[in-house]
Amino acid sequence: MGSIVTAHPFATDPPERFAWSMLSHAVPLSDAAQLLITGYDHEAGTVVAVAGELDVASGPLLAEHLAKLASRLRARVVLDLAHLDFCDCAGLTVLLRAHHRFVEDGGWLRLTAPRPTIHKTLRLTKLIRVLACYPTIASAFRDPPVA
Repeated sequence: MGSIVTAHPFATDPPERFAWSMLSHAVPLSDAAQLLITGYDHEAGTVVAVAGELDVASGPLLAEHLAKLASRLRARVVLDLAHLDFCDCAGLTVLLRAHHRFVEDGGWLRLTAPRPTIHKTLRLTKLIRVLACYPTIASAFRDPPVA
């Protein structure tokens, strides 16, 4: 599960446009989309962590990233929301569509550690019934699927 800094596919852009981390994936940031997406391979699947705001401007970035992961047959992905500050209806749509895509391909998408405001939004919209939430990354991989 070692993580390394990797070269970014958009290396021709100015380096300040990218969020670099010690994780294996990095996604460019723009002024319009304030969402940081990082990820790493886990022994039981893939962890994708998001930080910032998931909205109409940044949603397509996450949707594209998750679509690439969903293209793997039976992909198992935990989406770490511990540092997600905001999620609007466009962001919820991205999560729901990704969930359905993973399930259709024989895998799953599970959410972990949503902040209280995000958890409340999932609960009020009743999406908590569809998008399984877990307290930790380990429990998301370990626990059986939530009905």
